Order: sequence, then C-alpha cells, then structure tokens
Amino acid sequence: MKLNLPRLISLPAAAGLLLLLLSPETAPAQNGLNPLVAFNQDAGTPAPPDQWIAPDWKDPDITLTNVDYDGLPASEVARNLQKEFNNNFDIMIAPAWTSPTGDVMDPLTDPQGLVFKLQLKNVKASEVFRAMNLLLESENSPFRWQLTVNGNRPLVLLRVMRSLLPQAAHQADARKISVYYVGDLMGDGAMTLKQIADTLQDVNNQGYGGSISIGFHNETQLVIVKGTPEQVALISSTLQALKENLAYTRYKASRPVMPVPYNGPPGNSKP
Repeated sequence: MKLNLPRLISLPAAAGLLLLLLSPETAPAQNGLNPLVAFNQDAGTPAPPDQWIAPDWKDPDITLTNVDYDGLPASEVARNLQKEFNNNFDIMIAPAWTSPTGDVMDPLTDPQGLVFKLQLKNVKASEVFRAMNLLLESENSPFRWQLTVNGNRPLVLLRVMRSLLPQAAHQADARKISVYYVGDLMGDGAMTLKQIADTLQDVNNQGYGGSISIGFHNETQLVIVKGTPEQVALISSTLQALKENLAYTRYKASRPVMPVPYNGPPGNSKP
C-alpha cells in the first residue's frame, strides 16, 4: 500500500485470483465462508485466522456476472455494491484510526483514501469483499472489510485493524502530554500566544522534527504540548530559556541609569 493518496489497490494476475476464489480449497463452505487465513511472513507459517466474516452472515441470493472497478474510491465501491445487491446489507466506512493520545495516523489509517481496481466474474457479495481483502493483505495494508450482523441487519464495515498498523503507529501510544504556564512570558509588551506557539513550533522543527501538538488555554494562559518524550523535553527547555531571557531583559530595563560625572574638557580636570 502506497503512502500517498490516492492509494490504488490493483489486481495483478486477475485470472489467477479468480481461479483462487473459485477453487475447491477456497470455495464457500456449506455453513458459510471459512475465515481468511494470513501467512506469518517471518516464520513462514499460517497466522491465526482473521475473523473477517461472522458465522451468521448470509449472502444475498444474487450473483454479479461482472465487477469492474477501475480506480473507484471506497465510498463509491460501497454505493455500487449496495445498489447491485438491492440494499440487502448496510456498509459503513470507519473514520481514520485515532490513537489513545488523540493522534490521527493519516494517511495510513484513513480508509476514505482507498481506491480499488479489480475485475471479477460471477461472484457473491462475500466473494467481492474477500477479493478486496486479499488485495489489501497483499499490499500489507492495515485496512480490512468485515462482514457482520447488526441485530438482524447484515453490516459490512471497512475499518483499520490496529494489529496491522506499522510500528510507527504503535509508537504513537508512547507520546507524552505536558502542561506549562506561560503567563509570565506575556504582558508588558513581552510575547503573544501566537509568538510563543510559533517559537515552540520552530524549535521543534529545527530540533527533532516530526508531528507535535501545541495547544493553548487562553483563560489560564497554559500551553499544552503533546509529543514524544524527546520533543516534550525540548519544548520544556525552550520555555525555560525564554523565561530566563525575559527575566534578564526586564532586570536590565529596571536598573536605574547612573549619570556619568562631567569634569569639563580634557586638561581642565582638577588636581
């Protein structure tokens, strides 16, 4: 799966995939489809089944003779399949996955950006979604279509599987939040909130770089920083340096100007 949007889910060797879908080993069982089996690429052994389809899911009694998506966005795929299968099931596309710290791992975790390209013949609804899941899996994508039942109504959900996110996404859980008082940096012609925000953002960009969240609470004059421990430590040091610099500047401004005694022109000084 390419990182830049739009992401194109292509279908290499379409005939081979059609053969795979319709072969006896992968054909639907009498009591429903078998779970999609993924391979552990590191160990070379099958991973635990991905329960992408609920046991009580029932395919509509409709077979599509031709499915041809040439770069169709996920939202349009959903509309098309609902229409083709006479609205026998609902489809929901989840929003971008958000980590517990509130960070959206975009574009990796936004299913709205998916674009599908595939060709299938004589397929049931679950076979279409199975084919798209196979494509997503082959691209190491964290997205999956899940077929379930919401009460008595069949439901298809396109969502992010957290367990399939790249390591960088899991590292987002370790992000730290710190709060600082900056009222002493403001007033008396010192700094504005915008100047403080711009300074902190510039320091982060020149230091560690990467995504960082810097927010303000105007009434209490607090700054809320959310980032990696290293980024938060850098922001803390920057605020401390700003406060020390402002204190020194105010100290200099408060010192009285001592008059320099005048002894007349050179040579007129008293012995």
